[in-house]
Amino acid sequence: MSQQNKKSKQSPESYAFREGYRCPVKAAVVASELERLRAAGPLTSHAVFDAARPNDAPLHDAGFVWDGDKAIEALGLIQARRLIRAVCVVSKSDDEEQVSHRVYVQLAGPEPTSPGRYELMTTVVGSPDLYQQAFAHLQAEFEAAEEALAELRQVAEASPDAERLARLGIVISGFSALREAIALLKV
Repeated sequence: MSQQNKKSKQSPESYAFREGYRCPVKAAVVASELERLRAAGPLTSHAVFDAARPNDAPLHDAGFVWDGDKAIEALGLIQARRLIRAVCVVSKSDDEEQVSHRVYVQLAGPEPTSPGRYELMTTVVGSPDLYQQAFAHLQAEFEAAEEALAELRQVAEASPDAERLARLGIVISGFSALREAIALLKV
């Protein structure tokens, strides 16, 4: 076995949650249980939720809502967010081509843990303060995607697949160009 393959087979010494994620169950316990579920079959959100149902399950207290009314409300809020983001306005351009854009844009809440709100995109574009808030939210989403890509590349560097690593490099270059373009929007 090559040194590179040995490196990729090693497991981490410890686990932690991403910055800002709160969970009363230790990350190592969650990681162990997720690996157990993955080894038993596909790791899916349904498998995790089902495994967490019993009161004595390791993941039972990992942030799931077990009270029926509260769970219904939590699901309803997720569905409401999806519904708001799904609404688009469709119009025809000068050359009769259909164009669409979302009607509402999400603005962050006043605190990082508070819920955001949605405003009409036309209102946001017309208000420097709201535009800045929407831009900050967009920038945070972009940074999260960029971080996920960097993590993927870091893991891929241990792989012998040079072509995959090269393709990731191209995508990362595209992200760099996009970051520069986003910086121009701040003006």
